[in-house]
Amino acid sequence: MLRMVEPATGAVFVDGVDTLDVPLRVLRSKFSIIPQDPVLFSGTIRFNVDALGRHTDEEIWSALERAHLASHILSLSSSPRSSSSSASASASPSSSASSSHSSASASSSSKAFFSSFEDSPQNGGGERVWGVCTPERGAAVDGYVPLEDREDEIWSLRKAALDMQVEENGQNFSMGQRQLLCLARALLRKSKVLLLDEATSVVDPRTDALIKETIRRDFGDSTLITIAHKLETIIDYDRILVMAEGEVRELGPPATLYRDRKSIFRRLCLHDGVVPAAALASSQS
Repeated sequence: MLRMVEPATGAVFVDGVDTLDVPLRVLRSKFSIIPQDPVLFSGTIRFNVDALGRHTDEEIWSALERAHLASHILSLSSSPRSSSSSASASASPSSSASSSHSSASASSSSKAFFSSFEDSPQNGGGERVWGVCTPERGAAVDGYVPLEDREDEIWSLRKAALDMQVEENGQNFSMGQRQLLCLARALLRKSKVLLLDEATSVVDPRTDALIKETIRRDFGDSTLITIAHKLETIIDYDRILVMAEGEVRELGPPATLYRDRKSIFRRLCLHDGVVPAAALASSQS
């Protein structure tokens, strides 16, 4: 489909267009993929989500929030390990040293923000959340300033988080978090076709649920093509393609395949204890 290998026979059509007739760069720009083994690069979070630099920090942060990663990246960027690795990463040039200094300042500011924010009071009506008062901004009632008055400071923390370094192959992230970073890329690109290649096969149940939730919410107008061994991942898709020994054995809506007592799909469903919602509804009516 992505023409990693050109077809020797047959053709792949997208919206009635043969993919062989589409320039490779254009074709691949229309797809996003979340693979079983996510590819991350040595560089910043910003670069890993938006490698071509086409989006604003606000857009990147929004994608991270929708991918359920923003809060983790904020806390990770403020951790002592992150601060020390940032400092050691920029060693010799003076410009790098100043960059390291500002990064360290942002990290310490971040730590102060989080510790105080967790303990900060809320008024009785719940209309206002309070943040920590900083020396630059002066004193405020009870030592706090309204969070909405600290928008610039909040964004400086977010930018520092986007500048956080991703280690080679994403070693400072869990497998599930790497999958969510790939999901943030897809959200940012707003791709019309999303490929999930065993994307949730090795992640924990919580990450699996987060990915499914985001896909349902944000990719309603996109075509999803999912390769999966776990039937609950694809049980309620529009159509199921069952392959065995490199050949197509079954194709159709999951409820239709399930009702066929000779179906491979039905046998797999019974083995895993899952039933398509449409088939379950029809049996109860």
